[in-house]
Amino acid sequence: MTASMAVRDVAGWLRQSWRLLSRRALTARTVEQHLLRSGTNDLPKTLSLADLVFLGIGSIIGAGVFVLSGVAANELAGPAVIISYLVAATAALLSALCYAEMAVSLPVAGGAFNYISVSFGELAAWTVAWNISLETTLSSAAVARGFASYLATLIGLSASALRINAGPIQLDPAAALLVLFLTALLIKGTKESSRFNMVVSGLNVASILFVLCAGFPSAKASNLSPFAPFGGKGVFAASAVVFFAFVANAAEEAKDPANDLPWGIVGSLGVATLLYVLMSLCIVMMVPYQNIDVNAPFSAAFLDHGMAWASKIVSLGAVLGTPVQATLLTGCMAATLALLLDIGVLAELVSIGTLYVFICVCSGTLYNRYHQPGSGSSARPVLAALLAMILLAAGFSLSFTFDAGWPAVLVFLLLFFLAAGCLYLLPVRHVPEKFRVPLFPATPCLGILFTVHLIGSLGWLAYVRFGVWMALGLALYALYGVHGAEQREREHASELEEARAMESNGSEAPLPRQLTSLDHEGLMGSVELPRTGYQLEIEQQQDEPPAVASALARLAGRYGGSDRARLMAGRLDSTYDPGED
Repeated sequence: MTASMAVRDVAGWLRQSWRLLSRRALTARTVEQHLLRSGTNDLPKTLSLADLVFLGIGSIIGAGVFVLSGVAANELAGPAVIISYLVAATAALLSALCYAEMAVSLPVAGGAFNYISVSFGELAAWTVAWNISLETTLSSAAVARGFASYLATLIGLSASALRINAGPIQLDPAAALLVLFLTALLIKGTKESSRFNMVVSGLNVASILFVLCAGFPSAKASNLSPFAPFGGKGVFAASAVVFFAFVANAAEEAKDPANDLPWGIVGSLGVATLLYVLMSLCIVMMVPYQNIDVNAPFSAAFLDHGMAWASKIVSLGAVLGTPVQATLLTGCMAATLALLLDIGVLAELVSIGTLYVFICVCSGTLYNRYHQPGSGSSARPVLAALLAMILLAAGFSLSFTFDAGWPAVLVFLLLFFLAAGCLYLLPVRHVPEKFRVPLFPATPCLGILFTVHLIGSLGWLAYVRFGVWMALGLALYALYGVHGAEQREREHASELEEARAMESNGSEAPLPRQLTSLDHEGLMGSVELPRTGYQLEIEQQQDEPPAVASALARLAGRYGGSDRARLMAGRLDSTYDPGED
């Protein structure tokens, strides 16, 4: 009896999952719906243009460049690795500009998940968020893997001395322990981890500048020949791997996102690209590409030139320049992956996941311009153009990668530009009021071409691993995520309905007990409640916990009928959980 009941419960759960999937998966939210739900999660808008540039540089430049340059030059591109970095930077810039337009048009926390859900629905947004989580986990593991090599050289051992041979793989316990240590640091408190990351970013930049100043005097122009020993395929294959170095998070806390966010992206990417190109040029001129150590390239290069002191400094900088990017769950996963997987495998996985996200962002930018829900226009023309461009870009990439011949390559490329040209014949349904992607629609179209081509340049095992990860994500969404999203939506709708009902009766929405009790402690703040005319005035002492401010913001969203409320006094420095007070 118990077994049959369990079977019925599982069958009922699966049927409910199917109903929810069929109703929610492809249903796109409007911008207004996202704005209505955003107030409880809005981040404080405090960053200036200079803040964005420096934050972007700190987010992009990481210890990974100390390892990836060696792998890319030695195994994939040779001295042409400098071109690989430029190609990767171009792909990142094209996609980042599209990301900026979506971020400015939808100024809420939630990043790419919200932006893609506006365009293609919840299922596509879930796959984007799922791959962003992969990026966070694997980037920590990849950087930690490089840490172990430089730690070994720092203490006078060979770069692979701290690894354990276990058949076809090399275990790296030092990398795993590093990730666990940094995870514990992050869990201890965000204040400590943010300070640590600031120090880390400074060490990374200082280490790069030291390498350039100490390395170029030992550089030889003769080492640049042959420039591209692996041909064009090697250059693009290296671009797909070093794309990992350009992974970063956009800042949603910009004071003036329409003006500052795009320039912040361009500025930080420009500085990072310049440093990366100079770093890669330095290593291939110091050492012939075939002699570059793939584990600790810069440290080994200085040793080859009899500069042991410089080797120690570089190793120390690489060891200390490891960022904190993990929670408890992702930290444990990253530690396991750092123990088991080679940095080349990890870099490919990070790149393919991030490139997939960028394809979605570029496609979403085009879709939002040519189709607006409720406008009566059909989405089929722009969807057909997007599908054609992605398939033709894939054909171009595969024909180039597998030597199908220049006629096939040129035919696919020509057909891609014809499909992109069809967009000029479609009427534009929406033009953003603030920031617009320059050279539209050429910029997002080229972004699709570059990112798809870089994915096509990766090895087949990267596709297998990516497919397994996507299958796990889709299963999790179907069996759990869609149910959680439905429950949260019902709760939010119920709260708004209650507030609107009380508003129609001429009475104010009720205040939660927690906030009422805080009111008696002399707290101060002011929140406007749009659409209701209400305004909350509460006194607050400066030494009171900032959770009160977040409580006010949550009230504005839940009980004011609109989450576009603005906190008039104080910055939101923490979130408010009704169960904590």
